[in-house]
This record gives sequence, structure tokens and C-alpha cells, in this order.
Amino acid sequence: MNDQLMLTFDPVYIPALNLMYAADRYERARIAKQAHKDIAWLVREQVETVETYTVPVEIAIWAYGVQPRDVDASAKVILDGLVKAKVIANDDWRHVPDCPLHTRKCQVGTERIEVFITPLTGA
Repeated sequence: MNDQLMLTFDPVYIPALNLMYAADRYERARIAKQAHKDIAWLVREQVETVETYTVPVEIAIWAYGVQPRDVDASAKVILDGLVKAKVIANDDWRHVPDCPLHTRKCQVGTERIEVFITPLTGA
């Protein structure tokens, strides 16, 4: 796959960091596992044929919220979900050497998380 891929997620599918820390380790694992499944399902809903990127990619994450959330906490869940959906082979530094995170305020009803996956040429 050589083209940029854009995905949009409703933030409700991404658990908040305080929810993860408030739970014990078993509950955290259950919450994370469900979030990975949700993201994989959302990817399949937006992309007809999922083809795994075989080159390093940049994954830019934009979080839009009335009160923007801590996007770095969401990033790990999103990356793990992309691995589960087989969009990327792994989320280590060799596969994702660059992952810029951005937060922006928005109006009520337009909250979202946008993920841009761009293959890096010459990497």
C-alpha cells in the first residue's frame, strides 16, 4: 500500500487515561482489549480491503474535542488497534518511526479523532 490512509474515530471508542488508571490490571487489560477490537472494527468499516503497510509509516493523530483529551494516552490504544486490524504489521520504531500527536478544540457534536497513515519513502 503506497497511498495515505485517513481514518476517523468517535472518541467514545478510545478509553480515557483516568479510566485506565482507576482500574486494576485485569480490568485495564479488558478495557484495552475491547478498545483494540472496536478500533479494528471501525477500520474495517471505513476501508473495504485492509492491506498491511510493508514500509515504515508516519501515523499522525489529530484529536478534536470540546475539551481535548490527553492524546498521547489515546495513541497507544489507536496504534494497538491498527496492529489488530492488520493496517500496520507492528507499532515499534521500525514500522512507525514518526507519530505526531495534535489536539484541537471543536464545537459540540463534532468531536472526533482523525488518524493519517502516510508511507515514508526512502526510510
